[in-house]
Amino acid sequence: KILVVEDARLMALVLQRHLQRLGHPEVVIVESAEEALKHLQHFEVSLLIVDWSLPGMSGIDLVKELRAGDKYRHLPIIMVTGHSEREEVVEALQAGVDEYLVKPVHFEVLEGKIRHLLGISIRPAEPNDAEVIAELIEELAEYERLEHEAAPNPDALRQHLDADATPHCEALIAEHDASGK
Repeated sequence: KILVVEDARLMALVLQRHLQRLGHPEVVIVESAEEALKHLQHFEVSLLIVDWSLPGMSGIDLVKELRAGDKYRHLPIIMVTGHSEREEVVEALQAGVDEYLVKPVHFEVLEGKIRHLLGISIRPAEPNDAEVIAELIEELAEYERLEHEAAPNPDALRQHLDADATPHCEALIAEHDASGK
């Protein structure tokens, strides 16, 4: 089971769908570090993917808390974030992150990181996977572009985009699944 801690709904859905395509049927999404801690109290996970910027407790603080105890010392953690400064990467690695990816995520790189951390083989990509992933990446890029343009009120934009873009993203996924490819 993979736990994704991401407050941007569209990004979380894109990550979830991609992970499922890689052969990870159990991908759970939570929107905050606090929800992640609650989930971890009740369920075992094999991998944690976390964003740095979360409401309430930050992703980096979540990692520090998990690494402070013995129980999650060896839990593989990938940080997927917009934070790209060298100092931030160093801070995340020192906190205990195993891998660090800067958004927008290149799914081939994510796939390689997961394969490395979990020590598993991942099925080869199917011909139409690239098309579906490209469409999802375009949706995510548009989301991020609009989010940066509307810096004064990002929450209103996020709600607008989640309402408009998520059904389109889900429709693309359903269309691809229905085609049986």
